[in-house]
Amino acid sequence: MNKKIRIDTDMLLVALEDHSFERQYFLDTKTGEILFLNEYLETEDEELQEQIETEVHRFRRIDPIDSRESFSLMERFTDTVEGVDAAAALRDALAGKKPFLNFKDTLAQFPAVREQWFSFRGQELKQLALEALEDEIRHMEEAGLEVSFLPLPGENSRNFPEDL
Repeated sequence: MNKKIRIDTDMLLVALEDHSFERQYFLDTKTGEILFLNEYLETEDEELQEQIETEVHRFRRIDPIDSRESFSLMERFTDTVEGVDAAAALRDALAGKKPFLNFKDTLAQFPAVREQWFSFRGQELKQLALEALEDEIRHMEEAGLEVSFLPLPGENSRNFPEDL
């Protein structure tokens, strides 16, 4: 009988978007847990750091997505926006200085489009996560683990593949 583990999709997406230098995220390939080390909490993280260093094959670092990919994601979303005013405002936000901040501020002006953005971004990030962790998940399954993913809040679990 395979051991069932579930990867916290929400935490995985946090790891993909966290560009802070003081935090590092890891997938525990035995449990599916997403763990993080915080540079400022050294004493609390010592044991985990040691475990990660000694069990190198067990822990897979999760690197954040590149800022170019994040920008591309915003561009692709903008291309899907149907409202002319919202689409034009988002294109202007991306064309100016501080496009990430301006994009966020512009979305606040269009609540329905903002909700569409969160859904779009979640689906795109999940696909990137699947691609980034494809080898690790395959190895986990080969080791007899049944891997699945917790749905995001408000998401139907059928929207995210249980099997890879």
